[in-house]
Amino acid sequence: MVFGADSSCSSCTVLPYPSAMNLEKGVLIPEPVDPKCEAILAQVNIPVTTKLGLKPDELKKEISKYSGLIVRSATKVTADLIAAGKNLRVIGRAGVGVDNIDCEAATTQGVLVINAPGGNTLSAAELTCVMITSLSRYVNLMFAFYIKNFQ
Repeated sequence: MVFGADSSCSSCTVLPYPSAMNLEKGVLIPEPVDPKCEAILAQVNIPVTTKLGLKPDELKKEISKYSGLIVRSATKVTADLIAAGKNLRVIGRAGVGVDNIDCEAATTQGVLVINAPGGNTLSAAELTCVMITSLSRYVNLMFAFYIKNFQ
């Protein structure tokens, strides 16, 4: 999925810029995300508010002020939270899956739910390579030997 009119990716779905979604009330980000996220939204003049560490009841009070919500895996977007978001038009999940979002409640309220499934692909590939390398060099056995003999 690509925002904007120009896309060099032939297999991508091109969507209108997010501002076309009527996000004038801005987007709330209640947990840490990549700083590029805020920069991309700023490029299309969407106000972003980051309020980290909100408890569920605080988030429920706060959400009515915003048109959008961007979460990772820590925030549980329940039916009650979606209902409290009177101006909510879109929920974005920075990561794979939407298991922490009540998609049925969002659909009932007319709220679009989107995710970014390819966001951590490179990190997962890097971790896999490191684990294979550590097994090939017997790092796990050396660590066990160290703990047994030098602790």
